[in-house]
Amino acid sequence: MTAADERTGERDKDIEILALRHQLLVLQRQVGRPAFTDTDRALLSGNPLPVLDVHPQDRVIAALEAHGVPCAPVREPAEAVSDASLLSRGDTVALHHPAYGTADGLIGSGMPVHMSRSRTDFADGVPHLGEDSRLVYRELLGYSAEQIDGLVADGAI
Repeated sequence: MTAADERTGERDKDIEILALRHQLLVLQRQVGRPAFTDTDRALLSGNPLPVLDVHPQDRVIAALEAHGVPCAPVREPAEAVSDASLLSRGDTVALHHPAYGTADGLIGSGMPVHMSRSRTDFADGVPHLGEDSRLVYRELLGYSAEQIDGLVADGAI
């Protein structure tokens, strides 16, 4: 742990702020400082801003949002993918195996792009070996039912 970590505590890791130049004035007002110091500028350039020693995270986020500054809390990956709004939009999805079901907390990337007239969800799972062979031979390769039955009888498929 560095001296800065000891001074500011672990709570600094709960928020990081990326602000555009025109948003820095709003940030200055919310932090309560008349001007940024060299240390503040260094923190803004890539390190967590230690505002949580003075203000709780939800208060900082609410104040910035009230002034039109886009922001969100920094979360652990497991917490982020479990977000109810992401799950409801299909941006993340609970993973399901057709034979084994689901496991609590097993969530993967969904489809964050939604089209107005196109399906953008996922199939329930991959087919088992040979499950779609008749479909492929019939619809993609143009085989007749009799030809496919012959291939099955010969053990080719």
